[in-house]
Parts: sequence; C-alpha cells; structure tokens
Amino acid sequence: MIEGGLMQGVFDLSTNEVVDNVYQGWADAGPTRLETAGRMGIPQLIAPGNIDHIIYGSPERIPERFRGQHVHVHGTGIYVLRTKKNEMIEIAKVMAEKINKAKGKTGVIFPLRGLSILDIWVKEHFDDPEANYAFFDTLKQELKSEIKVKEIDAHITDPVFAAEAAKMLHEIMDAAPVNQQKLQDKQR
Repeated sequence: MIEGGLMQGVFDLSTNEVVDNVYQGWADAGPTRLETAGRMGIPQLIAPGNIDHIIYGSPERIPERFRGQHVHVHGTGIYVLRTKKNEMIEIAKVMAEKINKAKGKTGVIFPLRGLSILDIWVKEHFDDPEANYAFFDTLKQELKSEIKVKEIDAHITDPVFAAEAAKMLHEIMDAAPVNQQKLQDKQR
C-alpha cells in the first residue's frame, strides 16, 4: 500500500519484523522492512514496538547462541525469546541505518515503560528496562540530527502513549511538504 502511493503518512508501531530478519525469526519481513515510507519520502513516525523479542516457529529453529535463554511458549508453534542488551544495541544500529535513509519527515517515539505486552504478561523474563534503555540510547546516538525523537513515560499499550504518538504523527505530517497534484491524481 505504501509503494502503491495509498499512504500520506505512516505510524509504524510494531517493528518486530526487523528483529526477526536480523535473527532469522518467524516474522521476518525481509531486509527492506522499515525502508519503504522513507525511500518514498512519506512522513513517518516509528515506535520500537515488539522489538523486545524474537519469534521462532519451533525450538529447533532457535539459533545455538540463544539456546540457553528462557523460551516463552506463546502458543502452538510460537516460541518467543527476549532480546537482551547486546541484541537491543545491534537492532538499534540496524534500525538507525534504515531510518537515516528516509527522504521525508521522520520521527521516533519511545515508550519508556515497556515495548510489548509480553513485558507485562511474562514480566519475570521479559521486563528488562536496562536492555530497552540500551536500545533507546544507541538509537538516539545513531540517528541523524534532523530526525525528531520523543520519549513518553508510558508503556506502549498505554492510551497516553497512543495519544502522544497521534499528536506527533500529526505534527510530522503538518511539517511535511505535500504534493497536491500527486494527491489529486491518486483520488481520481
């Protein structure tokens, strides 16, 4: 839909496919995930939703380097591992490289109190603020200065986070140049 020109703005709330691409997970959307809107110059807001875990379809698919970690069985054929500090730093660098390619107005919003429902449901093994802050700090350091970053003292599932994200996306879209002819052509 983005490549088809149907979007005027994008709020990318759940970016776990980036993680699964890096670590050969089940929800791997390929190496260009998180790049299309940026390449097309579409205003975008990105949240690191669900980057705190990697999904595998079976225990045998879990790479050797993760074999000693806790595995949460989320359902039939859904085995989930928490991304640790080192993986979070690596993912931040991958995401920064992708985000920095953006040609249009771009922002990033951080939910400081948690990145997925798993850090609430499986708190003992998934709530890892140190790993999350390693991601936040690394991404902030790696992003180009013109990319706006906002931190919200809320969990990604909190209504206050959703309200702040909607407000930020609106601001980004208002600040972006709009090609009226392109929009009129798409409406025909």
